[in-house]
Amino acid sequence: MSQTQKISLTSAILMNINLMVGASAFVNPGYMAAYAGYASFYGWLFAGALFFPVVWCIAQITKYFPQQGSFYSYSSNTISRTAGFISGWIYFLGYVSIGSLQLTCLLKIIANNFAIPFISTVPAAFGIALVAMLGSLSIRSLHIVDRIQSMATIYKLVPLFLGVLSLLYYFSPSNTPAIWSSSPLVLIPTIPMAIFGFWGFEGICSVSDLIENSKRNTSKAIFLGFGFTVLIYTLFHLSLLAIMGPEALAQHSAFGFVHYLNISSPLVVKLLSFVVMSAIIIALVNAIFGGIVANSSMLCAMAEEKLLFASSFFARRLPNTGRPLGAVIAHCVGIIFCITVVANDAVLAAMSNIGVLIAFFLTIIALFLRTRTAKGWHNVIACALGLASCMVLGYYSWQGIGATTVARFWAILPMLVTIIAGYLMYKYTATSGHTHRTSVAKQAPKARTGIRKAPAKKRRP
Repeated sequence: MSQTQKISLTSAILMNINLMVGASAFVNPGYMAAYAGYASFYGWLFAGALFFPVVWCIAQITKYFPQQGSFYSYSSNTISRTAGFISGWIYFLGYVSIGSLQLTCLLKIIANNFAIPFISTVPAAFGIALVAMLGSLSIRSLHIVDRIQSMATIYKLVPLFLGVLSLLYYFSPSNTPAIWSSSPLVLIPTIPMAIFGFWGFEGICSVSDLIENSKRNTSKAIFLGFGFTVLIYTLFHLSLLAIMGPEALAQHSAFGFVHYLNISSPLVVKLLSFVVMSAIIIALVNAIFGGIVANSSMLCAMAEEKLLFASSFFARRLPNTGRPLGAVIAHCVGIIFCITVVANDAVLAAMSNIGVLIAFFLTIIALFLRTRTAKGWHNVIACALGLASCMVLGYYSWQGIGATTVARFWAILPMLVTIIAGYLMYKYTATSGHTHRTSVAKQAPKARTGIRKAPAKKRRP
């Protein structure tokens, strides 16, 4: 790929922020405030600190494997080809589920705030049309994809920056508890909610080969994107508490914070409400779009390594743009299946969290195997902390799926079935490929010895 088709570091950071910042910024503060009151904004910092070892490990492994493929290539090149498939396949399913959950949230927001009969009566049809449109946009030139992502990311950050700027007027130190006065037990229930807002920090790994100076800039994009997102979430949540108070925030969430501003002009309030609502919608649409772009790139790379059933279809790229057509179709069909057949928020949340965490766990093991011979203990300690973070986050995610073990099992069952089905197809593909190579190898000697040469005539003396 030519240099003109590369993504700059700034664009990569914006793409990473875009994958993280979505409806979580507006929905989660209300739930968090119901648990922890004025101290609830610390939940973002606690979750960020708990999640940071995972972020550090993912950022480090990109330096060793800057090529395309990300979560399948990390495990495949370090652990085994099968581990690579499992990591990549589960990660792909996790992000299909995340996109489906984001789309479900978007459909509910539109149905509740706009009197559009078509969306209210047949939301799935609108969702299918939207996914088809975003899929067609994702196979356009990389320059167009980059421009759409950057502009949408900047616009959806407008209400967040508006809220942060309001701190200059509304912030009250007397209503803000110090971090050391807040009990960790109060903040623990807020951590799983905050963690969901950070999914996507690693999405840029799937297109790392498209970033300028990828070996260095991919890790920078991960660190800076994650850091800016933690800061934005924390300050915006703090501004909501200062403007609305924890009771109003828990009751109305962040969607109506404009009505609590001391603005006397109804026209200005109406205009700001439109900006906030449109930014929320664009945030969700752009997050779904970014997931299609990143996830399809990884699936295409897996198909190019012949890891998938019908790899030739999933590896198909458009000749004029180089975008992965088959993988985009697979991602979009997966989202459509989830919103029409699965259609359960608890199941989609389970598939999202568990799937991504399993991929992280295998990737951190791959980093440990890759760096265990290096001098110094910092790599071993970082990997240990990263694995511990994954297990803690996995435990909270498992507890949040359902009230009982049976309910949790039924919630995760669709993902287990899909994982097993994918693994069986992988084994069939690997076995058939091995059989084909073996048969070719056995036939090769016959081709060389099938025609016998006539014995040379002896010369007469």
